[in-house]
Amino acid sequence: MAAQTIPVFDFSAYNLNRNTPDAETYQKLIDDIDNAFQQSANFFTLPTETKVKYSRPDNSNHGYVAIGSECLSANRPGDYKESFNYIPLKGEANTKIFPNEEVPKFSQALTTLYQECIQLINRILEVVGRGLPIEDPLLFVKAHEGLNSEANMSTLRTVWYPPIQDDDLKTDQIRCGEHVDYGSITLVFQDDKGGLQMACEDGSFIDVKPEKGGVFVNLGYLMERWTSDTLKARVHRVVNPESSEIKKQARQSLICFVNPDKACIIKCVDRSNKYPPITSMDFLNMKFGEVYQNFQTD
Repeated sequence: MAAQTIPVFDFSAYNLNRNTPDAETYQKLIDDIDNAFQQSANFFTLPTETKVKYSRPDNSNHGYVAIGSECLSANRPGDYKESFNYIPLKGEANTKIFPNEEVPKFSQALTTLYQECIQLINRILEVVGRGLPIEDPLLFVKAHEGLNSEANMSTLRTVWYPPIQDDDLKTDQIRCGEHVDYGSITLVFQDDKGGLQMACEDGSFIDVKPEKGGVFVNLGYLMERWTSDTLKARVHRVVNPESSEIKKQARQSLICFVNPDKACIIKCVDRSNKYPPITSMDFLNMKFGEVYQNFQTD
């Protein structure tokens, strides 16, 4: 069998810059990503007792998630990572859940990057729609009209993988266990440390090497269900470094988990009814319940 690789696509014909003669829009996205990485590092290097004050409530997907709190693979201990989830919140809720006193620029960095991602999300969703034999090629875009509002549960997650000492890890514990994403698409911005791997058809894993200036785009299980398995969600994971030198270094990633609007009813686009209709929110609650205990959002 020929070695499998992660395909790399030149999106320049449809990028955020297509209506302008210069690279200002693209450079702004790069700057926003760099800023979000920096502000995230400022947060994650705070003392643990400070970070837990901003923990994700049971009825929300916004806030801090401590090491080991998530178990994305049932065959492994909890993931050796910590994260902070951002979803658009208004007023007092936003103030309470952000460490505005300790890291005053953190909130704005994530808010700005989330808004930048929306433009890219819509263009990718349109391309996906045009690649399928469906009546309305903007179907997926329209199903995400609530992005950047409380009508939608799409989440920008900044993830911190702490340096590893061998005695820190439990048996079979890795940075992020094998899993598929839940929603429609996922955007992943990696640093240069590596570790992300994708499953092949034969069950083996290959490295998803960081691509300078590139964004890794993954499909979620809801999109697989939506397209009656025409488009497949891939199992992936983040493994521990083999190099003792890299083990001692933290790894960061910024991940935008994209979901249709909460009330959107997901029905097979080919009208096969291979999967029964379900709202986006009901599906997410079901999947989150497998990872967190007592998780239920409105």
